[in-house]
Amino acid sequence: MVARERNLIESVSRLLNSLSDLKELAQRAMGLAVEQFDAERGVLLLAEPENGRLVPMAEHGAVDAITRRDAVSYSRRVVERVAESGGSVLIGDAPSDPRAASESVLDLRLRSIVCVPLYLGGRVVGAVYMDDSRRPDAFNDADRGLLEGFAHLMAVAIEKSRGDEEVRRANEQLVGENLSLRQAAGARFQAQSLIGTSSAMQQVLSFIERAARTTTTVLITGENGTGKELIARILHHGGKRRLRPFVAVNCGAIPETLIESELFGILPQTATDVRGRDGKFVQADGGTLFLDEIGEMPLKQQVALLSAIASREITPVGGSKAIPVDVRIITATNSDLRRLVEEGRFREDLFYRLNVIPVEVPPLRDRKADIPMLAHHFVAHFAKQQERAVPELSPEFLAALMQSDWPGNVRELQNYIERVLAMNPGRTLRPIPPPSDLEGRGAALERRMMGEALQRARGNQSVAARDLGMTEQSLRYRMRKYGLPSPRQILRVRRNLR
Repeated sequence: MVARERNLIESVSRLLNSLSDLKELAQRAMGLAVEQFDAERGVLLLAEPENGRLVPMAEHGAVDAITRRDAVSYSRRVVERVAESGGSVLIGDAPSDPRAASESVLDLRLRSIVCVPLYLGGRVVGAVYMDDSRRPDAFNDADRGLLEGFAHLMAVAIEKSRGDEEVRRANEQLVGENLSLRQAAGARFQAQSLIGTSSAMQQVLSFIERAARTTTTVLITGENGTGKELIARILHHGGKRRLRPFVAVNCGAIPETLIESELFGILPQTATDVRGRDGKFVQADGGTLFLDEIGEMPLKQQVALLSAIASREITPVGGSKAIPVDVRIITATNSDLRRLVEEGRFREDLFYRLNVIPVEVPPLRDRKADIPMLAHHFVAHFAKQQERAVPELSPEFLAALMQSDWPGNVRELQNYIERVLAMNPGRTLRPIPPPSDLEGRGAALERRMMGEALQRARGNQSVAARDLGMTEQSLRYRMRKYGLPSPRQILRVRRNLR
């Protein structure tokens, strides 16, 4: 008995380690069990998740379809009794045992039956059933104990399979979500999301649309705040690699000693307490690697970057084996790389590797025709974010926007509009406070606007404050600040003049 028990348990354990398909594993395991117990037939039944009904999952040894159907119909009664009680059933001579008295036993001439519960997570989720019509007492208590051990192994297999299935579904869901996110990102980062109708921006858009169709390296130049990363994303999402990763790296924000491990990865235990990790090249494999502020990269690391771009291979820090990578390189800088080359601060060979398709983004002061369109876009965006109606843009507001040179470019314009919208709850936006480079001239403009608003309101501060899109308290503060007389002061002066 001990040898038989060991043979069955070891055989099923080997199946557990070698097979990942639960149905195949269950079928082969039931075949082993029927053979070991010298039974006529064995059935593994599991409860359906929807209704708890017990249905055969694997079956071995039935003679024909009719016998199999009838036998399972009978065995279900025994199995349900086992499932309800949570205990095993052992019947040595079915015709004479009151627990098994039924027409089915007589029709099928069953003599011996053994059935044990299958537990998972502390509850019965199925059963293992065996019968024999050839002889009575085909199974004994030792067989029942062995079958319970077999049922435990099958429960382990089911639990493992369900865990694997959950992992598989989770992975499929993540892949689906990732694809959906990338498709959504692709919709956001189209060429039309780059706002501008000026001739300068139309030229940039024309460049971008042509460059997006290729996998050629692109160098984007322009001042801070002009939208270089947005252009890089449009190039990625407009090309063949749009469903693959877009990985952005700010070269100016990484310490010199960490640049190579950040780009190329590092092997575990290269230094004390260092965990291995993939670099940005591997993360972007098949997609696009965007290297922002490339002009800030030290010369030593420029050599390693040049080698990676030229060979399309990277070697992790601490490693000796090169790893092939397939990435499109897009770089950006606010520096004059040609001047850096002349000064010996940027490698000339790397510059030519990067400057295959140059895209120069003009500053906002050189495309002021785009400011009204940008302003309307940002106002609508932040009004939605702040859950308020989209306010009108007063002529004074648009005039102030056009007068400013926006040294911080589109980013500064965006931040300014967000601030004005947050500080002015009214239905009309006015340049209060004015743009930063107009603050000197803005005081006179603000004083004039408040005087005109008070005049239109015939001195009524509540009406004037609503007209200006500010609180009455803010209006009174600014009136004192600019020395504007209050209605009472005006009335007092008029009385004194009489």
